[in-house]
Amino acid sequence: MAQPPAVRPGAGHQLQQIPSSEVIQQYLEDNDKLIQAILENLNAGRLQDGALYQTRLQQNLMWLAAIADAQPHPAPAPATPAQQPAVQAQSVPQRASAAQAVHVPSGSQQYATSQPSHH
Repeated sequence: MAQPPAVRPGAGHQLQQIPSSEVIQQYLEDNDKLIQAILENLNAGRLQDGALYQTRLQQNLMWLAAIADAQPHPAPAPATPAQQPAVQAQSVPQRASAAQAVHVPSGSQQYATSQPSHH
């Protein structure tokens, strides 16, 4: 990716109206591309280029946060005590694996040797 996605009107400004779901979806897709570009630049040692993409990503995230804050929020359904720990337990490994994704080798050789053999 040579350049970040084009800046949309209203980015970094206060919201005057709630954008359509298509516009929001485009921002989410652009954010995915920005994250990929950040990782590519950081892995290639191009820190300044990565910083530019990070700035754009932050602007997009702030804009999306402003949209979320401007919309009415329905009251969340009460969680039962049995559901709450399961959700928390599942979210912790996902965060850890996302943080390790950049550093983990792509091969799965470590798993092949640790599995018990069945005769």
